[in-house]
Amino acid sequence: MALALLLAAVGCAPSGPTEVADGVATDEEVSCFRVSSCVEEGDERVAQGRFSEALPYLIEACERGAIEGCRPLARLWAIGAVGEPDFDRAAALYQWGCAEADDGPSCHAHGELRRLGVIDDPEGDAGRRDFERACQLGELAGCHDEIAVVVEQSDGVDGDVEERALETFEELCDKGLSVACTNRGYMQAAGRGTGREHREARSLFENQCDSDDWSAHDLAGLSHDVDPDVYAVAEYSPDVACEQLELLIVGGYEERIIGAMNAETDSLHECYDGARSDGESTSGRIAIEAGVSADGDGISPRIVRDELGIDEVADCVDQVLSRHLDDGSDAGAEYQTRWGISFVTPPEREFSEATEEGYGDCDAEAVQRAVGDHFAQLQDCGSRHLEVHPDDPGAVVAVWTMESSGTVGDVAMETTVEDAGLTQCLEETIRQIEIPPFEGQACPVQVPFLFSEGNRLHFSVVGE
Repeated sequence: MALALLLAAVGCAPSGPTEVADGVATDEEVSCFRVSSCVEEGDERVAQGRFSEALPYLIEACERGAIEGCRPLARLWAIGAVGEPDFDRAAALYQWGCAEADDGPSCHAHGELRRLGVIDDPEGDAGRRDFERACQLGELAGCHDEIAVVVEQSDGVDGDVEERALETFEELCDKGLSVACTNRGYMQAAGRGTGREHREARSLFENQCDSDDWSAHDLAGLSHDVDPDVYAVAEYSPDVACEQLELLIVGGYEERIIGAMNAETDSLHECYDGARSDGESTSGRIAIEAGVSADGDGISPRIVRDELGIDEVADCVDQVLSRHLDDGSDAGAEYQTRWGISFVTPPEREFSEATEEGYGDCDAEAVQRAVGDHFAQLQDCGSRHLEVHPDDPGAVVAVWTMESSGTVGDVAMETTVEDAGLTQCLEETIRQIEIPPFEGQACPVQVPFLFSEGNRLHFSVVGE
């Protein structure tokens, strides 16, 4: 049974460093007149990345009871710097350092091993007790991660917990813990534990983004491949604050755009369908630009390109979006974003009379499955189009008939995309679709496609 598991099972005091480190084979035996000289020699080699050479010096210092030797030794074992990771041996040293040497960083590192799930967590608290002890011993990262675990486990539904977390992050930020400053800003920007405080959050992110403060706890290397919650940043650098600043200003505003579109989908459909009765152009794109001021106020969106050419629709878009995005700011936009809406009408079908009279006799579920089988190919058409024409996103509505033979009959398309190669690729793929033969009338199929890059906002409105 692994050492750490055995200790947890019998409930005895943690092993001393001699028991843990004794018998470890190294390429070099060392003997230091003073423990401090062993620590210095080991630290120097660790700093140079000569981990194997550092190992005997750190073992010698640790066996003599020096926490300054045991803690970096435990880290080398935990992150696998001198072979395969030995989490049990590392955990035993961290546990000894925490319980017997009252070493805050050791308590924190032992808790991190539990939080990452690489050693047993009998309390099921993701290291919270270790983090609490680390905090009591003056380790600020322990104070941070203690409340971070509480927030994670509450799943964001406990307002009192979030208020306490915000207070903790404020205190730790004032004491100089960079990650606490960034997480304080995150909570203020998201309105968690407080009302939304955009200006304060922005100031925090900017200060951290402009700094050269970089910090990481003992096991940041081990945590590197773990995707931590925003509250539990194991390896902190100013880039984290810079990313949060961008999310706050641009990402947050784009969330408002998406929310506005979702809320007004029906209104946009009504505007579009009502205006097309005049016989004007039925398909096209409208490009909109808007932004947010330094104070976080929305700037009224404006149409910068109208390929649709229907004034009533343009007026409708302006009114609908202004209701959601315009905060009445008189200041100029500090951050701007542009997005588009494609308005597309299904093409007029000149198919068989039977198709015009109804939906035919084919199995609708069979058609759905057949389209689904080819959907990856259809998406690939759009991906290849955007690789060549990244500035030509848009929407396509494809209409075709499934004949009684189970094959595709007539195909028609309406699109806002300028590249004819895209519609050709779609049609070639659609014609590969087959369903089992059936008796009766052919049936029509209509499928809308939206083609847009992942980092570009684009929406479609498909008319009646």
